[in-house]
This record gives sequence, structure tokens and C-alpha cells, in this order.
Amino acid sequence: MTDSLSKIGLYFDDLNKLRVVEPSVSLQSNQLKDECKAFIGNVSEFDKITGEVLNIVDDLAKELESEKMRALGLQNMLQSVSRTRELRREQLKDLIKENTWELERLKVQRQSLIKMEQERQDLIDKLVVER
Repeated sequence: MTDSLSKIGLYFDDLNKLRVVEPSVSLQSNQLKDECKAFIGNVSEFDKITGEVLNIVDDLAKELESEKMRALGLQNMLQSVSRTRELRREQLKDLIKENTWELERLKVQRQSLIKMEQERQDLIDKLVVER
């Protein structure tokens, strides 16, 4: 009788229940269902892990961008300090030149005054001797 039922597409399972699907196909179908559940679980776990990795990478990218901006700021500040130092050096060089010129002018003026004083002293000595 089992053969006659199987000819029309009806089968008995292990629990002697009447089935429309062949028992081997039903078993394979259940195995496939279990494998699909395991696969979906693995995909979900993979999705969770990749989400965490992406969050970590985003955090690192933000930190890197912050450090990059800080480094650029420090570089700009260093260039500014360097320019300021160079300008100050030029100002000091100009001041030294001005003071050197002033010193030379004063030396010439001093020599002139010494000469004038000597001439007056000579004139005074001459007038004193003539008296």
C-alpha cells in the first residue's frame, strides 16, 4: 500500500503521519532551513562586527583630522614666530646701523669741538702772553 500511495505522491513519515512530500526531501528541506538560520546568524554577527569596525574607523578618522588641524595650527604658529623673529632681527640691524651712524657723527663732532677748544686755548694763551 505504501508503494501505491507513493505513486500518487503521498508518503508516511517516521511518526506514521501522512505527508505530501517525500521523507528524504523533507529531511533535506529541514537541514537547509537549519543551515539558513545558521547562515543568517553568521551574517548578523558579521554585520554587527563590521558596524563596530566602521565606528572605530570613524572615531580614528575624526581623531586624525583633529590632530591634523592641530599640527597645521602649530605649523602656522611656528611660521609666524619665525617671521616675527626675522622682522625683529631686521629691526635690530637697522637700529645698530642708525646708532653706528650716530656714533660716527658724534665722534666727528667731538673732534671738531676738541679742535675748536684747542684753537680758543691757543688764542687765550696768545692774549695772555701779549698782555
